[in-house]
Amino acid sequence: MTRIEEERQNKLKWKLAVCERVDEILTKREERVYEYITRPTGSPRYEVTFAENNFVVDIGTKHCSCGLWQLEGKPYVHAVCVYKSQNKDPRKYVHKDFLMTTWFTVYSHFLEPLRGPMFWTKSLYPDILPPDIRVLPRKPKRCRTKDVIQRMEEAEK
Repeated sequence: MTRIEEERQNKLKWKLAVCERVDEILTKREERVYEYITRPTGSPRYEVTFAENNFVVDIGTKHCSCGLWQLEGKPYVHAVCVYKSQNKDPRKYVHKDFLMTTWFTVYSHFLEPLRGPMFWTKSLYPDILPPDIRVLPRKPKRCRTKDVIQRMEEAEK
């Protein structure tokens, strides 16, 4: 319970609209923007070129031909290039699951404290016991055919 409350207090201090980890990832992707060339091919589609590879980014449907934007829910570097060329912040285009408002909605319900076992009501039914351990069927053990000498030695004993 204390860990959740500590996390909640830390999140209240956070100023951005996205989670910390997502912000770090997008910052690293923004640093790589200058390695790519962005060309508009007709609104809302763009072509992003990197090392003789072309990627098609559709900002209207939040779709990139590399597939990572759809997979991660965060704009990959190709989409970040497009948003930076338009002077837009890519943090506004992440999936709603990465927003701080979603985090606060999920963790808005608090765990209720419980009283100790001394205050618990006793059940009228007997305690539940674990099931008996049963031996599972196996391959039967084989008795090997003993040599004549071994049979004679056993007979002597």
